[in-house]
Order: sequence, then C-alpha cells, then structure tokens
Amino acid sequence: MSESIMPLNGVHTLNIRAKDIDGNWSPAFRRVVVVEDQTLTRDFNITNAEYSWDSDTGIPLIAFDGDFNSAIEDVVSSSSLTFPSGGVHVFNIRVQDEDGNWSPNFRRVINFPVTNYSRDLYVTQAEYFWDTDPGEGSGIPLIAFDGAFDQALEDLYLPTLSLSNGVSVFNIRVKDIDGNWSPPFQRVVSLEAAYGCTDTLSFNYNPLAFYDNGTCIDFAYGCMDITAFNYDPLANTDDGTCIEFVYGCMDDTQFNYNPLANTEDDTCIAFAYGCMDTTAFNYDPLANTDDGTCIEFVYGCMDDTQFNYNPLANTEDDTCIAFAYGCIDSTAFNYDPLANTDDGTCITDCVGSECCVSGTQWDLNTLTCIYEDLCPADIAKDGFVAVDDLLELLSAYGSSCDEVVLGIGGEYCIGPECCGENTIWCESLEICIPFISCPADLTYDQSVGVNDLLTFLISYGEGCEEYEILPDCEVTYSPWMCGDLIEHEGYDYSTVQIGEQCWFSENCRYLPEVSPSSEGSDTDPYFYVYGYEGTDASAAMSTAYYETYGALYNWPAVMANGGSLLCPSGWHMPSDGEFTELTDFLGGEGVAGGKMKEAGYEHWNSSNTGATNSSGWTGLPGGYRYSGGFDNNGYYGYWWSASESGSYSWIRSL
Repeated sequence: MSESIMPLNGVHTLNIRAKDIDGNWSPAFRRVVVVEDQTLTRDFNITNAEYSWDSDTGIPLIAFDGDFNSAIEDVVSSSSLTFPSGGVHVFNIRVQDEDGNWSPNFRRVINFPVTNYSRDLYVTQAEYFWDTDPGEGSGIPLIAFDGAFDQALEDLYLPTLSLSNGVSVFNIRVKDIDGNWSPPFQRVVSLEAAYGCTDTLSFNYNPLAFYDNGTCIDFAYGCMDITAFNYDPLANTDDGTCIEFVYGCMDDTQFNYNPLANTEDDTCIAFAYGCMDTTAFNYDPLANTDDGTCIEFVYGCMDDTQFNYNPLANTEDDTCIAFAYGCIDSTAFNYDPLANTDDGTCITDCVGSECCVSGTQWDLNTLTCIYEDLCPADIAKDGFVAVDDLLELLSAYGSSCDEVVLGIGGEYCIGPECCGENTIWCESLEICIPFISCPADLTYDQSVGVNDLLTFLISYGEGCEEYEILPDCEVTYSPWMCGDLIEHEGYDYSTVQIGEQCWFSENCRYLPEVSPSSEGSDTDPYFYVYGYEGTDASAAMSTAYYETYGALYNWPAVMANGGSLLCPSGWHMPSDGEFTELTDFLGGEGVAGGKMKEAGYEHWNSSNTGATNSSGWTGLPGGYRYSGGFDNNGYYGYWWSASESGSYSWIRSL
C-alpha cells in the first residue's frame, strides 16, 4: 500500500478485501488504526490460522516454515485434512494478527461429488511470472525443492529470481498429473525495498531489503546545518557540533583580535602604542593601546641657554630669565643684587696682599693670591743655585715647554678641580702652582733658551735663604691623568682613556637614599639597588649586587644639579653625541658592544658572544628597574645619556 493514500493523523478504520478468480470479492477485513505519523510504519504479522467446513468450529493450521512471523504465510493442516460428505459445502479459513484479532472468514463454496472414489493428486510442474501472463507453460520454471514433482504439496525453489523495484503482481501456478494448470495464485507486492543495503552497521541500512545492491554507505558524522559555520556537505549524520558564524578579526597580531571569531571580516586594526590619558602631556589621540609612557605636564623654561632652564619641563611657560653673572653673596664686598649666577668673584673679609701666604702674592687682575717663585733659578729646589741646577738647565736647553695655565685658585675655589693645565693643587697654600715638568723654563715662555740661561747666571752661586722658600705642598709632582682613580663621595672610581674621551670604567655608586621598585617619579630623583625593596641605604649598599654593579637611577636623579649630582667636579653625564663618538671610535655600533662588554661569564649569562672588553670600558649587565620590580640582571646593561628627544631621553644598552 502506497504512503500517498494514507489518511491524515487520527483514528480510522482500515478495510481490505480480495477478489477470487471467479470475480467474487471477499468480505472486508477491518481494523481500527490510529495514524500518528505518516512516515511511521509497523509490521503486520500472522500469528495463528485455522479452517472449518460449514460451521465456525476451527481446525488449526500451521505455518509451512514452522513459524508464524510474516504478513503472508504458507499454511498446512496440523493433521490430515478432513473432507465433508458429498454435496455442497462452505470452506472457511481465517487468520489471527499479533494483537489477537481474528480476520473475517475467507469462504469458498465447494461441491463434492457423491460418488466415492479416490485418485492421486500431486504437482507435476510449477512456474511463476510477473504482471503479464505469458501463457500456460511459458512462465519462469520453478523446481521442486527435493528435486522431483511427486507430491500434492511441494516446496518450490526459484533457481533464478529476476526482480525490479516498483509495484508488481506476482503470479504462480502448478500443473497436476492430468496436465491441467491451476489458476495463477496472485499477490500484489511492492519491490521498492527488495533491493538495498542489508549491512546493519551502515548509514543506509534497509531492514525491508532482501537483497544487498552494493549501495551501503558508512556513517559520516558532522554538522548538517547548511547555515552553520562548520556545515559539512559530506556528512550524513548530524553529531551536534554545529557552530554559528562569529565574525571578527582573526589575526592575533592585531589590536582587535577576537579569539572567539571563526570568520574573518577584514576589520583588523593594527596596534597603535602611545599615551591614552587625555590629561597627559603626550596624549596620543591615534593610540589604541596604552604603553605606560604618559607624562604629566611640567611647566617651566625650556631654553637651555637661560638661567632658570628646567630640564624636566615639557611645556614652555614663558618664564625664562637670562643669566646675570656676578657676586650673589650679600655679605661680600662686591655683592651684585642684579646677579642671579655667581661667577666666583665675591670678595669677603680679605682684600689685598695681606691675604696671601708665603710663596704667593696678590694679583690685582684676579683679586686673588697667585703663586710666586722667588728663586726660579733654584731648579733643584735645594736652597742653592749651583752646578746641579746648571746641568738641569743645559739638559733641557733648546726644548719647548707646555703652557702653564694656573687656573682660578685661591680661597674662592678649593681643590684640584680649580687648577689649569700643567698645574697641581698645593694643599698647604690652597692654590694651583706650576707642575715642575719643565723647571728649566725660568722665564715661563714655554721654551728653555738664552733668556733662561741669563736668568740662571744672574743667580748662579747665590743661596736662596734670603728668599722665603716655598713650603712643602704635600703633593706628588705628577698631574692627574685619565686612567688614574678619581674620587667622588668617598669612593675612588677607575677611569679609562678611549680615543680623546675619558670615561668611568665602572658604574656609579652614589646612593644618598634608596627606594623600593614600586616607588618612582617622572620629576623627582629616585635611587635603587637591584633586588632591594627596602629604604635603608646602608643595607642596600651591603648587598652583593651593589658591590658589583653599583646603583640604579631614574632620569631626574641623573640630571639633578644640572647633571652633576652623580659626577666628580669637572665631569658630566655623557650626551648621546658623546656615546656616538665612543662607538664610532670603536668601529661602529655593530662591533663596539663586544669591545665595551666585560668578557667571560662571571657576570654575563651565556652566550656573551663577541665580548672582549678590549676598550677597557667594562660594561656589566646590571639590569633595570620598572614599577613591577627589577629585571634582566645578567642579560642586559642600560646607561642614561644627558640628551632628550621630545619627552624622552636617550639611553644606550648592552
């Protein structure tokens, strides 16, 4: 029965009847059924059968194959068939379904002859055909299952079976011993499911198929929703993995990368780093990612040629004031109330030659005491002008001498930093005196010649006791040279000459105070020791790190006091240009680093490739401080410069 004629869902009465070869219709077989879903089917199986003559008393029939389990069954009597006496009788047969319901009787009127005789009845031939009758004896032969037609009942075997899908009428007939063919036994069958996949493990297994046609398909699991992101056109079984489309930027190097997106929508935006604080000095309206570089507005004079230049200012406030040099000591003799910059000319309580000690005299030009050698011919400074002095002069005769620049000296500048070239500081006199590298230059004309010889001869043979002998200056007669130690704040720093520059060859150690890494400022000086998170400077200076690497500083600390806080007098923080001069002298930045780094692995982690320290600069990997702590000790070293670039300052690193 085709699904196309199934009724709508609900309760219905199913009627079925058959017509015999005489054109007689059987009574209708009725069944009340509930149609719930036209796509659902159920099996109809015969579970019992019986026959009777005339009355309704049934005689059991059994399935020919021994089991009632199909909608159509071949049945036989469970014992010998009984026949009524001669005359007209009604033959009844009915079946019972799986719900226990009996069908109406299928009846046939049969006339039994009165004459009592018997004869053998058995099948001698059988054949079948589909739809159109080809004529008796022209059907497709059937053979007896036991090999011989010699019984009234035979099991038949189809040696070949030619089937095609669709609704067809199956016909079968047999011939008796008299050569008479029976009418065809007909059955309308649908062979749509006769062929198909019979593999129960396959996706398209057909439980109604009798013959496998090689069309079995494996299960292919996947998303079968054509609107889903991961729709799989090859899937035949939905596995519940369907995912909706999520549009967005799928490039994880972009600012708006969406890790949940599965479909690129070409909206990716590159990272733009900068300050995103609209109240900051360096706010960048194009930035989408804050890089922690925001700087507050610092107002002040930004002209570095002016008296009140503020190296920390980033916004000009038009308050610049020009330098006005003079004495700014209000107690001094020559105090200048208009001056804002002391030029070292202040005169206090001592004016004139009475201020000078033995061996010096008052100079009206500088208003200070200057060195005066009252017995220059005493080259050996032994109190006599004698042969040893003459021999010293003659040995230097004809040579040239370096110019002597005494420097400012006096009570208004104390220390070696006050001295000019080729002079040394005399501690006892507190002034600069000529370095005796050319003692035979008696006339200080930068050469040893006739004038010096004549000056010497005038004094030859005289004693110098009539003059006041220059007191012991308690210094060696060697000027400071780059490569010597230089003292600052109680520590002697090593130095190294590289080209025409003189550099510290170790890190600064000045530590007036110390702060933990979490504290800092863009405007106030801060001092740190790597790994130390306290505030006790003495404790910080006792650490192994400080002993090796010194201290760490923020840029305001480096530039405090005009960049001189960390430096000895006469020294300064290097500019970016001076760093460039250094690296250029060492062959350029590509090779200079190795020449500036300490060799080996005592302080540098491997591989420290190319490190020779051939320059003597001895760069160490001191690391750096940031608001979250300290980092990169053993891997990198960083050095500030005194040069700014906009709101930033230049650094160098190894």
